Amino acid sequence: MQTPDGLFSFGAVNGAGYDLVINGITLRAAGVYPVNLMTVYAHGQLFFRLTDGTWYAWTGNQLNTSSGPVSGPIPINVTFSAGSNPSIPAASSIGTLVTNVAVETSDGSTFAGVISLDNTSSMSVSGSSILTSVSPFTGGYIGVIARQNGSSFETPINVYTV
Repeated sequence: MQTPDGLFSFGAVNGAGYDLVINGITLRAAGVYPVNLMTVYAHGQLFFRLTDGTWYAWTGNQLNTSSGPVSGPIPINVTFSAGSNPSIPAASSIGTLVTNVAVETSDGSTFAGVISLDNTSSMSVSGSSILTSVSPFTGGYIGVIARQNGSSFETPINVYTV
């Protein structure tokens, strides 16, 4: 199956499924992801199902969780206005802007989903902005997750204090 990311195919037998291959290279370690179904939806994105029924979407050259194929747009990239390693003062008050989040979708439309964090001990999300939620702020490494139409895209941000 051809997508903008490359040519996907079934590889070696893997239990009740097959290894997933992209451009002739087995995705992850052989035997880790036994795939039994692949399809292209959401404006050219690959969706694949593991033999345990779990769905993933291949977006941004990485595996991202999904509830399954959809025709509507899904998130395919996340960027930050302050870069992926911003610095803010440790003495910042609660609610200080860390960065704004921009989400790219598979059809180029405006992102209409939800942004969340995998850890909210020191930062929170308000709309499309990441804010401090403690003071003094200690910084940290967290995953930023964009969800829309049953699929997610996750990327890390590492915030430093100065």
